[in-house]
Amino acid sequence: MTIYAGRKYAKTRVEIFADETYLFTTVIGRNGESSIRIKTRQGSSLVDALEAGATITARIA
Repeated sequence: MTIYAGRKYAKTRVEIFADETYLFTTVIGRNGESSIRIKTRQGSSLVDALEAGATITARIA
């Protein structure tokens, strides 16, 4: 799963939330995106939140 933030946020830490519930922190790569493997704890929590219909948001850490 890929999180797109834009090159403006390259090398920036962002916190990922599902309906105001903290999921994890990731670093945006220099191309403006962060890849999350769905077989990891973070990836599975993100997939579960999406399947539950949660709104996914990111905040600069």
